[in-house]
Amino acid sequence: MTNRIGRSHSIWSNVAFWVLLLSAFAVIEPASAQTIRCDGCSPAAKRDVAKAAGEGSYVVYDLINNQATGFVVERDDQSLGSYQATVSDVDPRIKEQVAAFSSLFAATGGSMVVSSAIDANDINLPGLGGSTAFDIAEDANLRSQLADRLWSAPPHGVNSALLWVIETIKSAGFTLAGITTSARMVVVFWDGSSVAFTVDLNLQQVSYIRGSARTAGGQLIPETNDPFEVAGTYRFNIPGSLDTDASRFLLHLAALGIPVVNSSSGPAGTVRCTFDGKTLTCTTYPN
Repeated sequence: MTNRIGRSHSIWSNVAFWVLLLSAFAVIEPASAQTIRCDGCSPAAKRDVAKAAGEGSYVVYDLINNQATGFVVERDDQSLGSYQATVSDVDPRIKEQVAAFSSLFAATGGSMVVSSAIDANDINLPGLGGSTAFDIAEDANLRSQLADRLWSAPPHGVNSALLWVIETIKSAGFTLAGITTSARMVVVFWDGSSVAFTVDLNLQQVSYIRGSARTAGGQLIPETNDPFEVAGTYRFNIPGSLDTDASRFLLHLAALGIPVVNSSSGPAGTVRCTFDGKTLTCTTYPN
């Protein structure tokens, strides 16, 4: 009798465990409803889209009109092979995200392409103060930390519509299906140099765009000593250019292990990097 009671208690304990576990996972999904994008669709078209998806719960959303309609689709017992769709409630988190994406859609004229210029001084990240794009190109850890901070705590300067989208995604823990965007954040440092990051709203992360580091004058700041990434002519101290000093650029080349040859004792005006098939060499010339 005692063993039977013990086994019964063990069975119910296991059942309770799995119920709690499944409940925990159920909270992650937006009311177990799949989201389907259908911009500009009529009410009838939205219903048809849901029915075409087969049995299940769906939210058909429209970014043009900022609308989200829920449907429960079931087999139609009266008609073989067909479905019927009944309107259902929509999770408030989905409604808010549709509203945010609709705002971004309207702000970009439907392109969903947006770029935000951010002052590095507005980013609260230990170790970033006083840095330039050269430091970001040279420090993989700082680069990674900066990307993480841009997602976790978007600073002043991020496009307001994009910021709303990011906040709703972080709050909900999911992103609407069918979303395609091209969002960038360009961080500008005190010396005018800059680096760029891409915002992936589906993966819910910000990532550094390799090869995006630029001097104040828009010249490439190489990130590796790969000859095919470095070879070229870099100009400093020329009329109208914001790149007035080549010294930091030369220090950067040295940090990458690239040999630098000075063709004269004067200040460098032009830095020409060449690759002969075996060796990459950068030579400085006066203007």
